[in-house]
Amino acid sequence: MRLFERKIKQQQLMWNAVITIKFLLIAILLAVLIFDMFFLIYNITANHKGELFLFAISLKIFLSLVIIYLALQVNRAFLNRYRSAKYLDEFNHDKSDTYQNALELLNEHADENILERIFEKADKKAEDQVTKTRIKHLKPLLFSTILIIAGTLLIFALNTDKFNETYDFFSLRKLPPVKHKTFVEVIPGDLSIIRNSKVIIEVSNPEPEVQHKFFYKIEDNWREEILHDNRKVFNNLDFSFSYFVRTPFAVSDTFLIEVFELPIVKNITIRYDFPRYTNQKPETEYESSGNIKALKGSTVRLNIEANNPIEEAHIFFSDGKLKEMERIGKNSFKTNFKVEKNGSYHFSLLDLLENRSKKITKSITAIPDRVPEIKITSPGKDTLITQNMLLPLKIFASDDYGLSDLNLYYYVNPEDENVMEIQKTFSGISFNFDHNFDLSQLFLIPGDKVTYWVEISDNSPQKQKVRSRKYIARFPSIEEIYREIEKEEKEKSDFLQNALERSKELQEEFEEKRRELLKKDELNWEDKKEIEKFLQKQEKLNEEVEKVAEDFQSLLEKFEDNKALSQETLEKMERIQELMEDISNEQLQEAMEKMRENLENLDPEKLRNAMENLKFSMEDFTEKLEQTIKLLEDIKKEQSIQKALEIAEEMEEMQSKLNEKTDERADKGKAAADYFRETGKFKRSTQRCTKTDG
Repeated sequence: MRLFERKIKQQQLMWNAVITIKFLLIAILLAVLIFDMFFLIYNITANHKGELFLFAISLKIFLSLVIIYLALQVNRAFLNRYRSAKYLDEFNHDKSDTYQNALELLNEHADENILERIFEKADKKAEDQVTKTRIKHLKPLLFSTILIIAGTLLIFALNTDKFNETYDFFSLRKLPPVKHKTFVEVIPGDLSIIRNSKVIIEVSNPEPEVQHKFFYKIEDNWREEILHDNRKVFNNLDFSFSYFVRTPFAVSDTFLIEVFELPIVKNITIRYDFPRYTNQKPETEYESSGNIKALKGSTVRLNIEANNPIEEAHIFFSDGKLKEMERIGKNSFKTNFKVEKNGSYHFSLLDLLENRSKKITKSITAIPDRVPEIKITSPGKDTLITQNMLLPLKIFASDDYGLSDLNLYYYVNPEDENVMEIQKTFSGISFNFDHNFDLSQLFLIPGDKVTYWVEISDNSPQKQKVRSRKYIARFPSIEEIYREIEKEEKEKSDFLQNALERSKELQEEFEEKRRELLKKDELNWEDKKEIEKFLQKQEKLNEEVEKVAEDFQSLLEKFEDNKALSQETLEKMERIQELMEDISNEQLQEAMEKMRENLENLDPEKLRNAMENLKFSMEDFTEKLEQTIKLLEDIKKEQSIQKALEIAEEMEEMQSKLNEKTDERADKGKAAADYFRETGKFKRSTQRCTKTDG
């Protein structure tokens, strides 16, 4: 073999060796990476054997296809002798293609001299020929391969069993038969809990893709449920039961969960003993909620019954007090306490198993004893004292449980306060009481003011006291009394005079309408409306006169209380009242009613008769008004004389009282001033009375 042939063959072998090594490194690197990836996935999803097996097959197929592809690429990349010669000519920048020509002519039968010279030229060139390879391109690939293999060996060293298991699984040609568990592990197993606790029953290391069923027994009945997420949760378990878990291939042991109750109060009986002064009978509340609401000072007696036998029982109050309860049975206790203020309490029970009850707070509401109420309903305002020196009082008082010690307090002008006991004890919780406040012993003179009020207590031990509003009763002079009476008389006289004028006008209108209707055979709608309007006016006038008649009674009482009229004049006043009460009599009312009925029937004859009767009744109404007004005028004249006489008597009495007060008071100047002031009033009053009488 000639020298140039050896050089070409050497170049071919070196080039192909590098390509082969590169192919092998890539194949090794790819195989190691694929196995490492499978190792990672296998250890994450080891339970999914079927999927992992298919995945491993896929990876192996992928790896095989890649290696085949790489082998084909390597085969294409291999150099033959001619490509090696071409590569060397290109490497030498030989434009005459010495190696290629020599190699092509090697098997030709040309002139030997020519061939020899070409071969010698090629051999000579081959003497200094340098072969070139791309082995430096293998260094990064070789480094990566070594690094990946080193990492894989480290994983192997740390997880030999897992690595071997993964390799064995990856090497399988077919999926091995599934091995199911023969025993189901369940937690928590046997358990004792308190009622309404949360319990989680779950399968430990459950077999994947296998249905687990939960069986539990309540009383004598077994129930079955499919476990989702391989667990069963009881949020508020309140019953005991046996249970086990089963799969199609295995079953767990049977366990027992026992539920015990915390000690609790299942029944409360409350008896209320109210304070003696309330006169209330004791009340008992069975099956109570435990919330206490009672009058302050009441005694509460508590009886409780627990669900379990109790070792000890205490009652705790919100103010920090603790009280041991008295045993009356193996699970029942009692205690008592007085309700003094708002607060709360709870029971603390310890059963024989040393379980302690939960804190359940109950309220205590102390209802305060309401303050009594009292008021003077009549006169209920500042008023004048009448000449009979009696001030009628109407007193109303109430309390929620009872009343006592009703007293009247008063003082004259700014003098010392006085008290008068009205009544000590009362039955019931409210009353309306009438009391005549006798002022005759106070020696009042005109202008004196009596300030008065009443006070009362309830029947509680604290004796809560309350007072009414203060009122002033002023003792007027005779002149003031007459002035007030005359004012009322004038108002009533003016009203009656006005009523008389209106009555006469109505009479004229009615008479005119009556004559008009006598000429007609029948009434039209307008006639009917006019008569109805007239009747309404007359009815309104009747009501107003009746109201004045009622007011006359109070005026008459004022006259009598103040002795402002003589007996003869009083009899005239009573006659006025009788006349006024009789003004709007039944006859007039009946005539108006008949008139309305005939307006509805529209019988001309009956209507004329009704109008005739109403006419006479109206005339009688007007006549009685005139008589009343005349009597009032006569009384005014007699009243003037009576007024002058009573003022004179009053001044004599005042003089006597002023003298007495002068002796009692240290300040005689004030008494004298009172005297001259009242004397001046007397003179002025006498002069006015004389003028009026004249």
